[in-house]
Amino acid sequence: MTDIVFAKALGGSKLKTIAQGAFRKTQLRTVQIPASVETIGKEAFSEVTNADASFTVTFESGSVLTSIGEKAFYNSSLTSIEIPASTYTLGRSVFEETKKLREVIFAKGSQVGVIPVKAFFNSGLSGELKLPTVLTQIGEAAFQGAKISTIDIFSTVTRIEERAFANWGSNQKIYLPFSRTEADMRWGTAWYRDSNASVY
Repeated sequence: MTDIVFAKALGGSKLKTIAQGAFRKTQLRTVQIPASVETIGKEAFSEVTNADASFTVTFESGSVLTSIGEKAFYNSSLTSIEIPASTYTLGRSVFEETKKLREVIFAKGSQVGVIPVKAFFNSGLSGELKLPTVLTQIGEAAFQGAKISTIDIFSTVTRIEERAFANWGSNQKIYLPFSRTEADMRWGTAWYRDSNASVY
């Protein structure tokens, strides 16, 4: 099984949930998630790999997806994803160890308020990452080891947990909405622990 096309009922798909572990350890190459899907379960696409070394996920126009579960894409060959604006919740380790991942886009109007623990831990995510403007929290080790070149933190963020940017090099840049001194006062110094990222 390498490609999935979900059957559509008259008036559109009725599928609401992609169950826990539904496609775990399969060899998918492409899948389009129907607009009707509200939840992607825990480990639904974890460890999906294939001979092409890539895995593409898209969402049908008008998506009403609200949540993506814990480790949903863990250690998969996912290369890119645009998270629908309707999505509120990401599970911990959702993109952990996705070495082929290069781009994540939060759609305009994104409702994601928390980047959870180890969300992008040791992922291949690179380039500039634009966070949702409603984001309030970044979890422990959320971006540890990721290859992101640039990230902007908005003033809406009230909490960043420890080692959020651990193992970042000096060529990786974090832009703050206020001074580093104020950031340490607000979040504590542990947010930057084990990081060499350049902070502006």
